[in-house]
Amino acid sequence: MHINIMRLVQIYVPVGMRQLVQEVLDFERIDYAISDETSGKGLEALVQFPISSIGVELVLEKLRKAGLSDDAYKIILVPENVISSHTKTLKQRYSGTRISREELILRAEELASDTSTYLAFIILSAIMATGGLLLDSAATVIGAMVVAPLMGPAISASIGTVLNDRKLASRGIKLQVVGLLLAIATAAVIGILLKNSVLVSPNLDIAKIPQISERTDLTFISLFLALCTGTAGALSVIRSGGATLVGVAIAIALIPPAAASGLGLAWGLPNVAITAAVILLVNLLAINVSALIMLWISGFRPRDMREVKYAQTAVFSHIIFLCLHSFCFLQPLHWRPILLLRQI
Repeated sequence: MHINIMRLVQIYVPVGMRQLVQEVLDFERIDYAISDETSGKGLEALVQFPISSIGVELVLEKLRKAGLSDDAYKIILVPENVISSHTKTLKQRYSGTRISREELILRAEELASDTSTYLAFIILSAIMATGGLLLDSAATVIGAMVVAPLMGPAISASIGTVLNDRKLASRGIKLQVVGLLLAIATAAVIGILLKNSVLVSPNLDIAKIPQISERTDLTFISLFLALCTGTAGALSVIRSGGATLVGVAIAIALIPPAAASGLGLAWGLPNVAITAAVILLVNLLAINVSALIMLWISGFRPRDMREVKYAQTAVFSHIIFLCLHSFCFLQPLHWRPILLLRQI
């Protein structure tokens, strides 16, 4: 029988823990294979067993409570096929389609790429987006969004917040902030260079370019779309599907307005720079908060129950923060300072 939501778990059992592991797996009626470990590194055996993706977290938690150290070496594999008469029973007992907490953390670490690669792709995507906006080329802007590596930091920050992993959350937030500020700066530099060259008409009014004017129209619809992209990003990680396409969707909400803000600075148009920056900020908050909500609803919590309260407080504070800022930014009164700037 073929089951497509299965994992193969391998655990290197420390000396003195072999019987404990066997008792837990026997109690759970899980088929397993165990072999002696002769490496002489404080290990007694290697045990491996198939389990559904949601069952990984539950079984590992029971092993931990039984005494297996968190530092025990564990490997979670995705097999091509699992054929057994017992897999139907396992699927019914450990029902669900989301991945385990352990696998979620691993994916978060994978999504948050190394800093140098991330910044390089941010610069490249910002250059492409800047050119696409000035040329009014939707195809070029889409290409910039394909290059932008923004899904990783956005989702890893949300995962770190939900699981109360402050290091992971902090890195995700820093990568987002630094990356988007770098995108704005890159667009501004490119804009200044082009503005003072023969490649661009000296009478060009960038505010009238359709691709740029679209990024200076702050509405509830843009907020709603950003909420959808954040939810889709979290769902793609939890369910293992469409991560690349969702990454493009997240970049749609972030890279073009960042580039538009930079061009506003280059052309000395405060209304364009500020409005695009506001849209960028609202979209950034919406993506992070919607991902947080999706992860929380899916049942992800810190392993230590004492940390659940802190994680819950962080989630709700982010939601309130988004609501307050979105309400302020989308109020008609908010546009008065910008209207005054237009008269300068």
